[in-house]
Amino acid sequence: MKLQNRQTTLWLICFLILMGLFYRVHQHPGVQSVLLQDLARINSGLAAWGLSLLGLELQQAGTSLIGPSGTIEIARSCTGSFVFLVFAAAVIPFPASRRSRLLGILAAIAVLFAINLLRICVIVLVASRFPRSLQVLHVIVGQAIVIAGMLLYFLWWARKSESGVSFAFTRSRRLVLQTAGLFLLAYPE
Repeated sequence: MKLQNRQTTLWLICFLILMGLFYRVHQHPGVQSVLLQDLARINSGLAAWGLSLLGLELQQAGTSLIGPSGTIEIARSCTGSFVFLVFAAAVIPFPASRRSRLLGILAAIAVLFAINLLRICVIVLVASRFPRSLQVLHVIVGQAIVIAGMLLYFLWWARKSESGVSFAFTRSRRLVLQTAGLFLLAYPE
């Protein structure tokens, strides 16, 4: 077995172990009721503020946004927290320097927060005009945007990391785009 194949296999095993661990942590009642609830409240407040700049008058009530066409709740599962944990599980065992991994994870927090906030704003804005579109926007389009955004960020980060290792999936831009394209095509099904 080539060194690169061993490194890829080891990375994948560590990734899966961390995913199991992070899933358990993410489902812990304390994390759900405190951390994610506060994050959902912050997201709804920032979305209400951002959408008010576009002329959509909303009121925030906890994690809910109340507008002329109804109420939309920003649930704890809509914070993007689990997508971030998937990203962290992929970065932590990645063969890169500690500094590169730390910077990648810190930047991912900002990237994910921005992508997720944009997703929330788009869903609320479009749903305020077309209420029947809420389910499709939320379940298919919104989730695909967040997951694809983090996937592309991970692939970009893996290519730019300071490690001399280049996993097969990060070698060419074409392969990166094909991977992202296949994901986007397969996701809604």
